[in-house]
Order: sequence, then structure tokens, then C-alpha cells
Amino acid sequence: MQKQFPAHLQALTTVALALDGDDAVSLFKFLPKEEQDLIKPRAEKFLALSENDRRSASSSGLKALRSEFLLRQITDVHPSHIALVLANESAPIIRVIFHHLPTELVTEITQHLPERTIRKLDAYPEVPQIASELLDVVKDAFIRQFTFILPGENPLTRFNATKLRALIREMSLQVIAVAMRRINRDELVASLQRFPRAFSKEVVRRLKLLREIEIEEVLLAEKSLVWLTTQQLRNFSLTEDSGFMLLAGGLLNEGELLQKFITQKFSIEESGRFYDLLGRLRQADPALVAFAKNQIRQATAVILQVRQPLIPSNVKPEIPAMTAK
Repeated sequence: MQKQFPAHLQALTTVALALDGDDAVSLFKFLPKEEQDLIKPRAEKFLALSENDRRSASSSGLKALRSEFLLRQITDVHPSHIALVLANESAPIIRVIFHHLPTELVTEITQHLPERTIRKLDAYPEVPQIASELLDVVKDAFIRQFTFILPGENPLTRFNATKLRALIREMSLQVIAVAMRRINRDELVASLQRFPRAFSKEVVRRLKLLREIEIEEVLLAEKSLVWLTTQQLRNFSLTEDSGFMLLAGGLLNEGELLQKFITQKFSIEESGRFYDLLGRLRQADPALVAFAKNQIRQATAVILQVRQPLIPSNVKPEIPAMTAK
């Protein structure tokens, strides 16, 4: 039985042979033996082609890689943002776009579409025939709404939606644990009971690691939670909103492009909460913003490490309101 050719090897073959030609084969010697056995026959078959055929094959391969890369970016956008963009489009255009998106993503987008758009789609159930040139125009216009070329080396640009969720949990639990250094034992036990078991166990673990933390950090963490509590946010949840607060504070002075890139991975409602906190923090103590930036820097380094997640992904972040002292 022939082994399936992995997608990452297909990408490596296309890029290496397109950029380096005959010399590219020498690069494959750094791959594991089993991957060399898979990739070399394909490379040799490609190199045996005439120059024109090789150029055509390279062009097609690079175009396919670009489409795959853009699709991965689109599938990392929260469906509510895509629904917002498509809501006022005509039914034929929406059908064309839906035809080129994964079925699961289409189902999720549909759940966020307004009723008037659903009625338009119900009246136009089939995908229209469309010229390839026009199809490219539609694709590019759609993709431009969600893909960004971000300058600089900010590690947040490497975060997908899942890692952003982990970042929020990481920062929330850390700041809660730091602030709890000023709570006596009886209050600590009572406070931990308000958290899901997985979260409370993680806070306790962190508390054991924070014995030598400087008092200034403790006071800033406490001040951040007090400030957040006084904002009287709707649906207040300490482990959710504290993470959004730190994210907003850390991105307060960043460019609008990076802020939009980050927030499109959350729902429309969550993005609204982020920008609300962003506005409030502009009027807050600058020390809170500096603390948030430091928390993002530390938490980002942790999340980008290859290791098991601190908190299981199936644990809900929503918890009862907790008054910070």
C-alpha cells in the first residue's frame, strides 16, 4: 500500500525546487530517512521535466500553496466576522464563497447571518456558474477583509485562535495567583472555591511557585483586578475579563492593524469587549498598562513553548463574579 504524501512535504518540495532547482535535492538530506524515501522520487520526477513544464508545475504548485495558506488564515477568523462581511452581499456571491469554504465553517457562519440574509440564500440554493477571472476577483475581495501583512517581529502575529485563548487563560490565572499572595489562608480557601476545580488547582500550583515574587508585582496585580471590578462589566467573569484586560493593555499602543488581526479571532461580542477595555485603559493609571505589557511578554513566551497546556481546553472560562480586594 502506497504511503500518503504529507502536506508539509508537498510544500517543502514545491518551494525548494522552485527556488533552488537541481541543488534543492541536497536539502532533503536533513530530513528523517522515511521522509527522504517519500520526497526524493517526487523531486526526481519533477527534475526530469523540460524547463517549460517545470516552470508550469512550479507556478501551479506555488499557487496551490498560497491558496492553502490563505484558507488557513480564513478558517482562523471567527465566523461572526465573516457573517458580518457577507450579510449585505447578494445571494449568488455568498453561494460562490460558501462553495470554496469548508463545510463546517459554512455551517458556523450561517448561524451568525441575519434572518434577511438567510431568506436570500433560501431563495438561491444553487452555486452559480462564474467565469474563472471573475471568481478570482471575488476570492481576492473576500480574502482582503481578513488577511493582513503585519510588519515587525511581534510574536502575537504567530498566534492562532486556539493559542490566543491559551494566552488569555495563562495571563488570567497568573495575575489572579499573584494578587492572591496578599490573601490570608482562610480567605484564600474561600476564594478558590469560586473557581472550577481545574482552575483552582492551577492557581494553587502557581502560588507555590510565587513565594519569592516582589511586592510591587503583587500590588500591581491586585490593583489590576480592583480596577477591573470597578468597571462593572456585563457578564463579569474574572478569568475571562482579566485576560481581555491584559491583552487590551498590552496592545494599547500597538498599531490598529495588529489589534484588528488579533480581535478577528474572537467573536464580534468579544471584540467589542476588547475595544471597550482599550478605551477605558486609555484613562487608567499607566502603571496598569505597563503591567499588562509585561504579562503579555511573559505569557507569550510560555505559550510559544512546546508543552502540554496548563488548562484543559474543555474547561469553561466563565465563572461567578469575584470581588477583588
